[in-house]
Amino acid sequence: MSKCKKYFTFDQLLNNLTMKSRYLFAHKYKPLGWFLFLIGIALGIIYTAGGEELMKIEMKVFPLYKV
Repeated sequence: MSKCKKYFTFDQLLNNLTMKSRYLFAHKYKPLGWFLFLIGIALGIIYTAGGEELMKIEMKVFPLYKV
């Protein structure tokens, strides 16, 4: 009745990956999610297929440490 270590490790991993309903949005937000997903895909395709730099963002940031 002994089980290998991989079985227990994999079993624990699967238990941690199950979705918990309290973290999910209500079903009424599904169209909004699809809309945002499709806009993101379209902008990603345009950005990668454009060939030139579409958005160039320059800003100063606070350094956490000196090199």
